[in-house]
Amino acid sequence: MIAVVVMAITGTILGLLSWSSLQPADSLPIGPVGAVVYASLGTVVIRRVSNRIGWLLLAEGALQAVILVMSAYAMFGIVHPGSVPAAELIGASSEWMFVPVVTGLAYTLLIFPTGSLPSPRWRPVALAMLVATIAGVVAFIVTPREIALPVPGGISISFPNPLALPSFADTFVGTLPGLGAVSAVLFAAPPPRSSCVADPVTPSCANRSSGWRSSLRSSSSVRSP
Repeated sequence: MIAVVVMAITGTILGLLSWSSLQPADSLPIGPVGAVVYASLGTVVIRRVSNRIGWLLLAEGALQAVILVMSAYAMFGIVHPGSVPAAELIGASSEWMFVPVVTGLAYTLLIFPTGSLPSPRWRPVALAMLVATIAGVVAFIVTPREIALPVPGGISISFPNPLALPSFADTFVGTLPGLGAVSAVLFAAPPPRSSCVADPVTPSCANRSSGWRSSLRSSSSVRSP
């Protein structure tokens, strides 16, 4: 948590050094506030229930703080040419890191509120999210396009992707719409159906059904006066 706050302050200071070059839509301090809020929520969850959601929220805050510092560094280097080394490469890296931030939030929603998958049937969905994250990062790295710094907002400063491969020119891969399309394809398939749906009279399914009914009757009796 302390490291996130320090990075948020560092990124804010670097951003202030280039503030005069920002457009009004990019001048809101969303980056540092978001990083600290996510990290704070994660810390609270870890201390109270200590489940996976807390660690994911803390990681989200840390990633956003790193993105903030890298984007502010790149912004300063581009606004003041030659002042710092590898400004465009570091700025591009900050954009690539935005992919796991998005998919990490999606995974957090998937395991909410217990910190675990709803059932083993959802493991293929979790695996698909991991594959989509890796594919998205690789696509962002190799696609020729304009890099838009995720912090402050991708409006004021853009530059060509320094690691782009010409063979991927004029393709949808590596763009946000492209990533969304890939994710939609991966998530379109529902998790595998339980065998109890196909054969509800098997002993294991019958036991599961009777146990569920018993739990329901027990909860009803507790609630009744």
